[in-house]
Amino acid sequence: GPAIAGHDADLHEGFRETRLLGGDADVAHAGEIQPRADRRAVDRGDGGDVHLIQRERDRLDAEAVGFADLGAGLDEVARRLKARKLSSVEVTESMLDRIGKVDPGLKCYATVTADRALADAARLDAETASDISRGPLHGVPIAVKDLCNTEGIATAAGMEIHRGNVPSQDATVVGRLKQAGAVLLGKLQMTEGAYGAHHPNIPAPLNPWNAAYWTGSSSSGSGA
Repeated sequence: GPAIAGHDADLHEGFRETRLLGGDADVAHAGEIQPRADRRAVDRGDGGDVHLIQRERDRLDAEAVGFADLGAGLDEVARRLKARKLSSVEVTESMLDRIGKVDPGLKCYATVTADRALADAARLDAETASDISRGPLHGVPIAVKDLCNTEGIATAAGMEIHRGNVPSQDATVVGRLKQAGAVLLGKLQMTEGAYGAHHPNIPAPLNPWNAAYWTGSSSSGSGA
């Protein structure tokens, strides 16, 4: 998946996140401790049927696309962008395609900003064509945790009460990512107010590595 801003490594009620290196990108997934069935059922809103969740994961595995389709990990994509062997629009379209196919099951995203992402990617490609580079993240698609304010994009922090909250300015981290040339794909789902559980009306993200586990703590969308 895309590079993630806002991801943490909290320990929460026996959940552990582990960084896996060497795939399409760094991926966080739950550890070896089985989550409580009641928490899993409430958070996912699916009655806790692990077999149904696993079948959904198998389907997603078969359909997954993204950086792997480009034959490269995130660092290699950045190098190809800099060398003009790949365009930001191409990478962004690939990631949006992945989101469209996979996220209906994984539910990682609170908001997907496809039109804005493609427009930003085209603008950054034009800068590249003019020999302008903002750094290693120039043209690289990312997503940020929905805790981070984003100008003109809803920031709910996992809370229904804030679904209509549209900030008038970016959080510092978001502003710096934009200045560095990153392309924002959207906002990643999280627990309610960054506390210990998801709002009961908001489906929790599904762990793509093991459907019996949750991705853990407030950065659940980032983890997935």
